[in-house]
Amino acid sequence: MNPRLLRAIAVACLCALHVWLAASVSPHVGITSDEPIHVTSGRIYWQDSDFRFQPENGNLPQRWLALPLLGRDLNFPDSHQAPAHWVIANPWELGHIWFFKQGNDPDQLIARGRMMNALLGGLLCLVVYLWSASLIGTSGGVLALGLAVFCPNLLANAGLATSDTATALAFTVALLALWRLCHRITIGRTAAAGLAFGLLALTKFSALLLGPIAILVVGTRMLRKADIPVQVGRQRFRLTGWLRLAGLSLAGGLTLGLAIACIWSAYGFRYAASDTCGEIAPSAWSHILIENEPQRIGMDMAGAHDALDFVPVKPGRIQTMVRHARDARLLPEAWLYGLAYVALNSKVRFAFLAGDYSLTGWPEFFPLAFVLKTPPAVLVLLPVSLLLLVSRPYRRIAYRLAPALVFLLVYWAAAVTSHLNIGFRHLLPTLPATYVLVACSVYALRGKKYLRWTLIAIVAGAQAIASFGVRPYYLTYFNTLAGGPANGYDHLVDSSLDWGQGLPALRDWLKLNHRDETLHLSYFGEDEPRRLGYNFTRIGDELFDRTQRDLPAPMNAGLYCIGATMYQRTYSLVRGPWGPRYETAYQNLSAWFLQTDLTQDPVTAEHLNQGAIKRRLIELENLRFGRLCRYLQNREPLALVGNAIFIFRLSSQDIIHALSDPITFNAPAQAASR
Repeated sequence: MNPRLLRAIAVACLCALHVWLAASVSPHVGITSDEPIHVTSGRIYWQDSDFRFQPENGNLPQRWLALPLLGRDLNFPDSHQAPAHWVIANPWELGHIWFFKQGNDPDQLIARGRMMNALLGGLLCLVVYLWSASLIGTSGGVLALGLAVFCPNLLANAGLATSDTATALAFTVALLALWRLCHRITIGRTAAAGLAFGLLALTKFSALLLGPIAILVVGTRMLRKADIPVQVGRQRFRLTGWLRLAGLSLAGGLTLGLAIACIWSAYGFRYAASDTCGEIAPSAWSHILIENEPQRIGMDMAGAHDALDFVPVKPGRIQTMVRHARDARLLPEAWLYGLAYVALNSKVRFAFLAGDYSLTGWPEFFPLAFVLKTPPAVLVLLPVSLLLLVSRPYRRIAYRLAPALVFLLVYWAAAVTSHLNIGFRHLLPTLPATYVLVACSVYALRGKKYLRWTLIAIVAGAQAIASFGVRPYYLTYFNTLAGGPANGYDHLVDSSLDWGQGLPALRDWLKLNHRDETLHLSYFGEDEPRRLGYNFTRIGDELFDRTQRDLPAPMNAGLYCIGATMYQRTYSLVRGPWGPRYETAYQNLSAWFLQTDLTQDPVTAEHLNQGAIKRRLIELENLRFGRLCRYLQNREPLALVGNAIFIFRLSSQDIIHALSDPITFNAPAQAASR
């Protein structure tokens, strides 16, 4: 057989293997927090052309995920069945109704969207191979491909119906299109770059990073004195000296124009966000542009009589730019609104890192996440590759790697200064360039065929072992530096570990271990625990529970199932060490609760007409849950299900100890939050 054909078949099979590895675990992976809103919004974009729904998650990925659901009778809640949610464009509630209350099979709904995303993952692997092979040859391509195919982080996100895999693919393709345009200006390459830039802008608003990336990439090209060939129709000529910059600037302007045209086309060449509801309300715009400054974003707990986490926010450059673009109607309203929404919500977000809590993040968050969630083979070879690039034999390859190096420099600079510290997935766009960079290490073994292929087999094999060792729970991967997946919760939670995907694993565990005892659940996510067939008492997770519940939730003897994100109380009123402030608030609210008649008549959402009473009861539940977690920190869990849900078996005496034992503070307490 022709060697080239055989190689193409092998590469295609490996890319298909990535698709299968990502999609086949869907029955074991519960519906994560963001998946329903992606699929729901995509369906609305296609069927109703209403772009007010979730504009910040990218028009293109959400449309792509919803494609296999079009034209099917899936009982989608229309504006007559859920009028309030349509008026305010609430995809969270509409998605919950569609997935869990309309008689649909939510697992089938999400599996179709996940398959579409897995296909993007396979395409990303192919692009990584082609990029690396063009630099080093087949051996470099195979090494990069092996790293990508078996990467647990790429597999985790390719197997979910979200926009992160699409973002990684769009950034990689746009970067390569830009680099090709810098070396030969043609109508085809200009059109390809414009299309790639437009698709990236429709995928994620981090596309704005392409501005400084393009400047540095063009600057790198200008440092190389070689002419730039130009072909327009049958006309061919070469640009020299500073004329090269003029030619690239003109091509860049055309590329930008094509990208803007792509954005307009995705919104039907219409400015208004909705075809039926018109433009977004002025009050919503005022909030998102921070026109009534200063705004204070955060949480407080009245029972503690002390504000916990509040950050004043002021309009920045993005808000100013969006305001002018909106007034001039330069871009579709929904795209501009989504950009402003991301800019506002990136300023402040609850986050957890190795026992610390913050609203504005840490510079070390993403570097630490990379070190702890990257397989060892990559951590070993990456610094080796960087050292090799500064040596003389690598100078030619170093230039050809310039787009990867520039992209990694700019993206990492943005990541380190970002306040949005919620998950490793935001580093996903850096992985393709990283794997191409690592693959260049085989250049050191040029002329040593057997050593080169032995290295490739060892590195790709180690990557495969890392992913198969955590399969099917790819999202929970942590390397040995972190103590493995079982200890990941000590360092990171949220979408780095527990994004709400653990309910199928919990169901399987309960089938074997449940003793008909009372079940308590603290869950972070959008899945529906009642689907498991068990009667749970939800505790400490009122923010994520749509059912009517007693406040505060009763805590009795039985099994306590606590997701890692809730165990670390990332989205709770009670975060950080249990100190005198929390204890005082707990005692005061407990005394108030006992003195009322609420203990005789449990209060549900139906009869909570006074918001102040409901708020105090929610605070009391948060404090009780925080005190319980403090008690559990000194107790070994019965099990850790799916690397994400802790199981404890507690007796009545244990509950008394957790909620009633006196606590003595011998030293000044640490701040409860940062």
